[in-house]
Amino acid sequence: MKKSRIIWLVSVIALVLITTTGAFAGWSTVLVDDGGDDIVGHYTSLEVVNNQPAISYNDDTNDNLKYVRAVDAIGEDWGTPVLLDTANVRSESDLLVVDGFPAVAYFDSTQKHLKFIRAKDAKGTSWNTPETVDDSGNADWMLGAGIVAGNPAICYLDNNNYNLMYVRATNAQGTAWDTPMVVDDSVDTGYDCSIAIVNGNPAISYWEYIGKDADYVKFVRALDSEGATWGTPDIIEDAGGMIYLSEMRVVNGNPAVAYHDSINNRLLFTRATNSQGSAWGTPVKLDDSGIDVGLFSSLAIIDGKPAISYVVNNSGNPQLRYVTAVDASGNSWNKPTIVGVDHTGWWNSLGDFKGQAAISSFDSPNTALRFAFFNPEIDHTLHLPIIITK
Repeated sequence: MKKSRIIWLVSVIALVLITTTGAFAGWSTVLVDDGGDDIVGHYTSLEVVNNQPAISYNDDTNDNLKYVRAVDAIGEDWGTPVLLDTANVRSESDLLVVDGFPAVAYFDSTQKHLKFIRAKDAKGTSWNTPETVDDSGNADWMLGAGIVAGNPAICYLDNNNYNLMYVRATNAQGTAWDTPMVVDDSVDTGYDCSIAIVNGNPAISYWEYIGKDADYVKFVRALDSEGATWGTPDIIEDAGGMIYLSEMRVVNGNPAVAYHDSINNRLLFTRATNSQGSAWGTPVKLDDSGIDVGLFSSLAIIDGKPAISYVVNNSGNPQLRYVTAVDASGNSWNKPTIVGVDHTGWWNSLGDFKGQAAISSFDSPNTALRFAFFNPEIDHTLHLPIIITK
């Protein structure tokens, strides 16, 4: 029998393709709103609305507030964005579910008014007229929202006096609001505030500018369940640099925050040692591999463990990363992973969607809104052919 060379292919090549729903290390990313000729996707806020992911965000070109919700089970297909307000919306928004319907806290940046708007239905297909919560002309730039004793509440920065402010609605729907109050009147404080319910009472994390290379990470907790009176603010850390603080979360019973240390180019996580937040542990370094590591950090509880999405700027070449703890308290952490090559991560917001991580963010090269979700069943193994010769 004549010898011949026979090539046997015993494996099939599996290629990982970068498409419009590109995949990277278990992540899939979706372009939610390309904006056309407009720049859209600033200041994203992600929330699960009626069992589907939804996002509030800014149309930066037209200074509009927009909202969009997924229409499928996993967030691959999205509905038509809804225009919520056209009144010079240029600052942060915070999406939350209020008495069963989606709602957004945000600013009119020209009037410097704090505003609130709630949908008329559970999916957010139609919306009520916006409510003006603070018309003093001082509210602007940074805020956080949550549900406090059944009613929506907002912390925010008084951008004229540089105070930390707090205000709570007088009903569950947010159609009427109490008088805003000063929580911390230090010289220059209240930046990047976030609300969480800590041992039954509302609490706020934020940072304070002291001077060059001298910011404080701070925490303050109310003395009652509604936030009518507040305790003395505590300094969590004298961070020694500009801070970008994440949403505060209660991690295994105790409050915790994650933030960017600009002097040392690193992402830090710290958790209180008790349920009231009156004492705090030593910050844990999670990532210092790059330039501007930890920008726009967003902290969430994913499948029972703390996790953080954040940006590494790398001299104008931003990259969205994700890191999750090994344990429920965040005592040890896994190595960070890259979310996607087409997902640059500015103004990202992390949330738990059906036990897996989901992230909304601004895709800066394409000036668009993007959504990423983790799918552990995605196989990125590259199977190469085996050549056998005779």
